Amino acid sequence: HATELHFRWGRAYVFFLSEIQGLIEQARAVRARCAALVAPDQPVPHDLLGMDDGIAMRSGEMVAAEQTARTRLERAVRSGDLIEESVSWNSLGIVLTSLGDLSGSQSAYEHSLRLARDTGDLRGEAISLHNLGILYLDRGEHDQAQALHEEYLALSLRIGNWLAESYAPIYLTLVAADRGDDSEAHRLLSE
Repeated sequence: HATELHFRWGRAYVFFLSEIQGLIEQARAVRARCAALVAPDQPVPHDLLGMDDGIAMRSGEMVAAEQTARTRLERAVRSGDLIEESVSWNSLGIVLTSLGDLSGSQSAYEHSLRLARDTGDLRGEAISLHNLGILYLDRGEHDQAQALHEEYLALSLRIGNWLAESYAPIYLTLVAADRGDDSEAHRLLSE
């Protein structure tokens, strides 16, 4: 479906512009072009809400980011779309992490992981494992962080996610360095 493809592309491009490049105004322009594809009598698609929470978060509008993430989650739950619910829990976890609510973000990531596994969404499972691994690394819980990133790497290799394949070793290196295991960090960097 053409409109759905536009939204998927828009969501990825907004992520690229706002998160990687920091170009918030350009991300807002992409979001506006995608929104123009929605008929006035239709509800805002999940993907547009995903763009909204990403843009708000990168703009430092954390209250708006949390509200949008929670709205997106509520809509996903009401719709019965378990994959979108998993994605929404993950997005809420990212926002809560940025707000410093590590307990709330852990709960959100765990919900996301459970739903991803229940629905067989391997990509969603990998993303949830990655985010939980980062959370545990931030807390200094190295064994758990390492186990999650190793699981993330194994799953990423299995599903052919080349981008994730490049991220996981970086985080495993960070775990080793944070532990003070410089030789292991150097070994992982040289692989």
